[in-house]
Amino acid sequence: AMNDKAFVTMNAIRDQLLRLRLEQSAALIDYERARAEVRSLQLQADFRQRIQSLLWLGLLLLLPLLLASLWLLRARLRALGALARANQRNAELALTDSLTGLPNRRAMLQQLDQLDAETATGTGGYALALIDADHFKRLNDRHGHEEGDRALCRIADVLRVSVPAPGMVARWGGEEFVALFPGVWAQQAGRLCEQALARLRLSDAQGIGVTVSIGIAQAEGRCAREVIAAADAAMYRAKQAGRDRVVEAGLDAVGEATLAGFDSPGATA
Repeated sequence: AMNDKAFVTMNAIRDQLLRLRLEQSAALIDYERARAEVRSLQLQADFRQRIQSLLWLGLLLLLPLLLASLWLLRARLRALGALARANQRNAELALTDSLTGLPNRRAMLQQLDQLDAETATGTGGYALALIDADHFKRLNDRHGHEEGDRALCRIADVLRVSVPAPGMVARWGGEEFVALFPGVWAQQAGRLCEQALARLRLSDAQGIGVTVSIGIAQAEGRCAREVIAAADAAMYRAKQAGRDRVVEAGLDAVGEATLAGFDSPGATA
């Protein structure tokens, strides 16, 4: 009986020891698993921290480059804007008379080319006046070139206010000017030019006697070269009739000055 008890007791002790070992092994496994999880979490945290540190370092390194790039982009845009404005200004200067500020011969020729195209399609039509300062060479000889320049500027100012929009006044060359009256008949343009003559007389405060002779021609299906030649011939007739007046060309007039007058304006006294 004693042996049986001892055997049972030993078996119970052995079972307990085995159970304890199993529990210990399970605890060790749980511990290692928990330790591995903690290690993994720590590694992940370290990795995230390193990534964040690298990101901040990258931002710190890239920020000056980004600011420099933005500054260079802004400088480039400003330079392009300045270049565009300069090109526009140069284009305007290329079409502007430096003395009077009026459009120059090139600008008028461009406008006439456009009107020729419109006239060819039946949508255009205009009157044109050729204006020439009277006795301009004598004025220069008596009063000097500075006074001559002032006289040209005074003529330009009078013509500028005498030709309504969408009309155009240009310095044709020397002491000659051209006034364009789109959609206007020669008779109405003549009345506007008569008003310009009156304004010019009133503006001659110094009594120098600055006057102009004006020839007017109607497009009426003719090209600009023919209209200029007809207006030039009418202007010559105004000179011959005593100057300081307006003469209208007939619709069939092309002008004794010939079409060469379109290419090189003459200096008529």
